[in-house]
Amino acid sequence: MLFLKNGRTFQPMKSKELRLFLALLVFPIFIGIGFAQEPAYLHYSVGDGLPSALVYCGLQDREGFMWFGTDKGLVRFDGTRFKVYDVKQGLLDNEVLEVFEDSKQRIWISCFYNKPSYILNNKVYTAESDSLLGKITIKGGALLVDEDSRGNIWITRDQDKCCKLSPDNKLIYINSPLKLLNENLPLSERDKKVTIYRMFEIGGEAFIIAGGSILHFDCDGKFNKAFDFDIDRGISFNSLAVSDNHLLVSFNNSIILLNYEDSHFKIIDVFDEKVGGKISIDRKGRFWVSTINTGAICFDHQKSRLREPIYYLNGQKVTTIFEDKEGCGFNLM
Repeated sequence: MLFLKNGRTFQPMKSKELRLFLALLVFPIFIGIGFAQEPAYLHYSVGDGLPSALVYCGLQDREGFMWFGTDKGLVRFDGTRFKVYDVKQGLLDNEVLEVFEDSKQRIWISCFYNKPSYILNNKVYTAESDSLLGKITIKGGALLVDEDSRGNIWITRDQDKCCKLSPDNKLIYINSPLKLLNENLPLSERDKKVTIYRMFEIGGEAFIIAGGSILHFDCDGKFNKAFDFDIDRGISFNSLAVSDNHLLVSFNNSIILLNYEDSHFKIIDVFDEKVGGKISIDRKGRFWVSTINTGAICFDHQKSRLREPIYYLNGQKVTTIFEDKEGCGFNLM
């Protein structure tokens, strides 16, 4: 197999020489080479070894391997071959919705309505083989795993709490602060459960998005409301990403760009189109947003905020986007 880059051909990728992948639902994986203009694409499908044409997520690990979550298992790609992990290898479910690599090189796996699990040294660990996982009571449709700068693992997207796993394997449960989040609701509605969506860090501080608010999580383990999006309760959170002091948040009805300065968040631009999907960052610090019908959107927010979006693969359904170590982009379709 040969790959095209700037009009030249070169030999198949080794694990540490991988290109840029774009994953779409109809034609699963495309590799885009170069982004000054519409890039050239390499296309991987079931015929090349993928177990399914439905790809949900992906990442490149520290060793250079690519990982893709599909509805028929988790796939590791070395640039030539696809290795599939499914229930036969110990996965809790074949439908892998999210993947994340932590600083200990564990590949965390989120399957539909199951507890989190991970792969380490090619072995699958679940609650049955790792007693610590067995103690985690967080359970949701598609749990999210993140790691903060102190090495704590955060597991979120439960309806009323999140879990923090310390580097020395201590479990801490953090309940959703309903009084703080529901303070503006009528008294009869203030006990409604609020999902803790995701943890993120910006400016050296830890925050979570819960409901329609950003909450600061201080060193004493207490929450303080840092920002209110002032959105309807029917509006749902999709994704977020941080680039320097900018935070981009995707809801199902809009994309909002905020600036964080002097311990305060401020909205600096809004993209009022219902395209919100997963958000990623490239090596230049630009935001990329996957969409269900307009392909992949690049926002060079440092130059034009959200006012001059660049569209790639317009008309396609893109599930997620990420960039490899050589600056190539992966769109999963």
